Amino acid sequence: MPDQPTGTIFVYTISYQGFSLTKQRDLYRLSPTGGAAQLLCSNLAGPGMAAVSKDGTTLAVVAREQDKVFLHILSAPGWRMQSPVATVTYEIERGQEVTYEPELRISYDGSLILVTNPKQEVTYQYARASGWKVQEKKGLQSNSGMFVQEANALITGGGGAVGPTSMDAGVVMAAYYNFVPKSHGVLDSFRKMMPGAPRQHAIAILERAEGQYEPHIALQVPATGELSKIVVSENGDTAVARYTEEPETQHVMHIYAMRRDDPEQRWKAREVAHPGKTRGIVLSRDGKVLVVSEAPWHSGGSFRNGSIYPYDVYAVIWDGRDWSTRVKLSGPYEGDTYYGNNIATVSPDNSVVASFEHDREGNHYLCCTQLPSGNRLGMHPTGSLQHDFSPDSQWLAYMKLRGKTVYRASVDGSNTEQLFTAAAGDDISVVGWGK
Repeated sequence: MPDQPTGTIFVYTISYQGFSLTKQRDLYRLSPTGGAAQLLCSNLAGPGMAAVSKDGTTLAVVAREQDKVFLHILSAPGWRMQSPVATVTYEIERGQEVTYEPELRISYDGSLILVTNPKQEVTYQYARASGWKVQEKKGLQSNSGMFVQEANALITGGGGAVGPTSMDAGVVMAAYYNFVPKSHGVLDSFRKMMPGAPRQHAIAILERAEGQYEPHIALQVPATGELSKIVVSENGDTAVARYTEEPETQHVMHIYAMRRDDPEQRWKAREVAHPGKTRGIVLSRDGKVLVVSEAPWHSGGSFRNGSIYPYDVYAVIWDGRDWSTRVKLSGPYEGDTYYGNNIATVSPDNSVVASFEHDREGNHYLCCTQLPSGNRLGMHPTGSLQHDFSPDSQWLAYMKLRGKTVYRASVDGSNTEQLFTAAAGDDISVVGWGK
């Protein structure tokens, strides 16, 4: 373990101005050994509009300047705010129940940056190899369940939906369904439009080869099953699907993982877990570490009266031939506090996972567990979803639940130091850790 951390930690503050509570987001640079914060830029275009590559070399920033929005790219070790590389069309589409905001993604090595525009259904792609020249792609190239128009054309009829993609959109997952029985006449066609019509989901994996997508049917979901989640790793080597069998009675979930390099069969579906309930699925960048949260069905209760939601966090690891047995990382934790894909973070080198745990007194912890051994390295008194590993996987930057202070500590829980506190009335968010 290094005696002192190196590199740069990035955070942004959120201040609320005027009677309309307009939000201003200011990006700061912190030294992990302490000292004054350095303001890099003001007026980030929105939440999540700053991102650090996991290798710690590149920072992407989407910021407003008067009435325009620009993409800036900063590099280690200087992190100088230079002239923007492009103008970004940044629009927000608001619906009755949900707000679709642009999404910023950056690849592990910082060589590829994506900015989505949901209102126009366009993804802007910037690649280092092309001098950051913008390339416009029709469709929302996202890891959160959007689509790529080229792949969407392969799924016919109203029963199909293209889902998450790899970073370069070379691999796309698709979920679609066939009605059972298949339609053979006017009466059957009418039946399948009725509520409760029987149907069967299937998972297709679309791989781009020579400019075109080729579909592989990877998993057939039983007619009594209900598909609930599909995920693909950043590099496209792993795809994961979750479905519930007999959703109105048994509530047994099945989680299957599929690897592109499976020695037995390309994209062979292997079951890795069958919990009663899950809260989230997390994949490492290369897809070799899969983290899931699990709990028995009908478990849990009110946290305020002393009982807890017993979600436990587990990992399985790909060894080149098969997935390992489950390794417990942490638990229990309260399912209503940590949700979706925020259940855990895998370190850049896949050696440590940070996941959540809490006790009956309401104390929240971020637990660091070593892989593949499952040894507990340390516990950090926090409950915030805001945290990130250093590029060498030896340190953490994190916040406390509902707190306004950023800390750093080694993964074993030692060498804790307070780095930055937001001004009164402001909020703060951890962006990432660069070199």
